[in-house]
Amino acid sequence: MQTKQCSICKQKRSIEHFWIRKGAVDGRDGRCKICMGTKTPRPPYHICQKGFYWCPKCQKELDKNKFHKARHRKNGLNGYCKTCGGTKNPRHISSAGYKWCPNCKQEIPRKNFYSSTFSKDGLTSWCIFCKRIDGKLRAQKERKKPENKNKRRNSDLKCKFNITLECYNQLLEKQNGTCAICKQPETTFDKRAGKIRALAVDHNHSTNKIRGLLCCKHNHGIGLFNDDPSLLEKAANYLKQS
Repeated sequence: MQTKQCSICKQKRSIEHFWIRKGAVDGRDGRCKICMGTKTPRPPYHICQKGFYWCPKCQKELDKNKFHKARHRKNGLNGYCKTCGGTKNPRHISSAGYKWCPNCKQEIPRKNFYSSTFSKDGLTSWCIFCKRIDGKLRAQKERKKPENKNKRRNSDLKCKFNITLECYNQLLEKQNGTCAICKQPETTFDKRAGKIRALAVDHNHSTNKIRGLLCCKHNHGIGLFNDDPSLLEKAANYLKQS
C-alpha cells in the first residue's frame, strides 16, 4: 500500500488520506485530510435548463433576464441575480429633478452635474463639486512627481518669456549661477516650495527681449524703477550725495 508523510502532522498515512492535486509531483496534496479539517472537494457546477441561470446566493434557477449583463464574464451575465445583487449594493432612488452623488452621498439637483455622453441619463456620476475637488487632488499628485517638474518649468518659461528650459540653463551657466548685477547667488527662500528660489528672468517689457537672470531683490528693484535708466541714475546720484 502506497503511503505519504503529511507536511503538518508529520505522520505517514495511506495515499487515500490525501486529496487529489494535479499540480503536485505525486498527484496528491501535501496535507492529509485530517489536518485540512472538514475541507471537501469543490462541488460540481449546477447544470441549468436552457434559458436559465443559477444564483448561488438565493439557490434558485432563474430566467436569464433576471441577471444583469457583465461583459467580463464568459456567459455575459452577473454572478448574482438582480435581487441578490441589489441587496449587496442597493441603488438610491432619487426624487424628481435630483440625482444621487455616491461620493458626497447627497441628493443634488441635476443642474449641478456635468453632462456626459457615456452615461444613460446623460450626466456624470459625481456632482460638480466632487469633480472639482478630485481634479485638484489629482493635479497636486501630478505636480509632486519628479518627472513632471522639468515639463512644468519648461512650459512656464515658454508661456511667460518664450524661452525653453535649455536656454535658461545656458544663461545660468554663462553667469556662473549668480545674479547679473551683484554677481551673488540667490538667497531668497521660498516658503511654499521649501527651498531657495531660482534666479528670475529679466526681460524688456516693450520688446520682450531677454536681458539676463537677476536675483529676486534686484529684479524687483528694477521693476519698481519702471526699467527707466534715468531714474536709476538719479537714485545713484542721490545716494552719492549722502
